[in-house]
Amino acid sequence: MGKLNVGGGQCPVKFTGGAAKRAYTFFGLDTTPGTDFNAWTLATKFVLWLRDGLVHWVGYSDKDSAYWLLFLAVGIVILVILILSRKRTVRASVHLGLLPLIVGAVIQIISYHATGYSAAKEWYWVSQIIFTLLLSALVIDIFLRALYRIHSRVRYATWTGTIILVLVWGRSFYLGIEHLMPYGIEHNGHQYMEILEVVEGNTEPGSLIGMTGGGNLGYFISDRTIVNMDGLINSYDYFQAQKDGRADEYLAAMGLDYVFANPDILLFETPYKGKFDDRLGEPIAYYRNKAVIKFYTNQAP
Repeated sequence: MGKLNVGGGQCPVKFTGGAAKRAYTFFGLDTTPGTDFNAWTLATKFVLWLRDGLVHWVGYSDKDSAYWLLFLAVGIVILVILILSRKRTVRASVHLGLLPLIVGAVIQIISYHATGYSAAKEWYWVSQIIFTLLLSALVIDIFLRALYRIHSRVRYATWTGTIILVLVWGRSFYLGIEHLMPYGIEHNGHQYMEILEVVEGNTEPGSLIGMTGGGNLGYFISDRTIVNMDGLINSYDYFQAQKDGRADEYLAAMGLDYVFANPDILLFETPYKGKFDDRLGEPIAYYRNKAVIKFYTNQAP
């Protein structure tokens, strides 16, 4: 994890934004789970699960190579299953609209990456999730129909496996929801979001806090005001000041007290790109890839 100088201080924050830097990332694939540019997350999670299991069992050390080899193998298996049942594949593809869906999904990914978009979010990739689910359903249907022809008892085994998966995945989903939204008197008064404790604990009541994206924090924060630092989301006047390279002056005149953002975005990404350097102090606190940074209306000391 590299360190970057922000307002004279060293900021140990890893930059997770930025445009696609690799050929496979350009098409929405990534070997790292949880990244916002990983558009085909359902497929990649499955391959990652296979890879980690095989790496642990076989002891293979090159995880990236294992990932792409498995991805290729899974793709070939799916293609073979679809080819072996060509009529059903064609009919189901037409009824489910798989062709326009995959074309639209790929064009959407390329449209972001071709322009160097640097702030993708996981909820952008809905069409990719829908396509993966429909294709998976088709492949599983073809595979199970072939097994049914071998033995009638396969149908009962299939239902048993389905019930087990529903119970296991349902329990996992419930535990995740329970963790995110705890219920009961023992949790009375807890912060709705972890991020609130970091920001409220390191800023004074009444503070104006600039963010490159206000999001939920702007709704749930108490006794503080979130100022959005994104173009027209703030105001037309701010947008003009941003284009003229005077965004820092505009926010200083507003009386901004703090900035809560990924320092690397402020340093390297348009439209910020170092324009706030002279007004940013030392990072005060960190939350994941963001930092609370003091903003000075005059030049930072």
